[in-house]
Amino acid sequence: MLLDRRSWFPGSSRVSRFSFFLTNLFTTDVEAELHLPSGVIPVFISRKELERTEPNDFQTRFPNNFGYIAVSHIGLNLIKSEAIFYIDHFCGLCGSGSYVLMRKVNGQWRVVDQHSTWVS
Repeated sequence: MLLDRRSWFPGSSRVSRFSFFLTNLFTTDVEAELHLPSGVIPVFISRKELERTEPNDFQTRFPNNFGYIAVSHIGLNLIKSEAIFYIDHFCGLCGSGSYVLMRKVNGQWRVVDQHSTWVS
């Protein structure tokens, strides 16, 4: 993942790209603060716990789910106005993965570019 050229957005800063590389050099759990729509109840589990969970057990433990999302660490520029990360969405029979470049514009984060890596 780290040397995948799809993560090197031409319009991004070198600092963001280097930060993305460094923060993802070693596997660790990501802690996040999410602001989700009303009624959405997130459940956070570690990669180790997810790897120990059998596919059928996942459906039993989390009924009526829309799958799960795995997010890499985020690479940021020095002023924290640009972010690069990788995201996978697994929903059982479907899924996808992408590198994402976002920029903070007028206080709001916006997706500027996205490079898909796989779709099922």
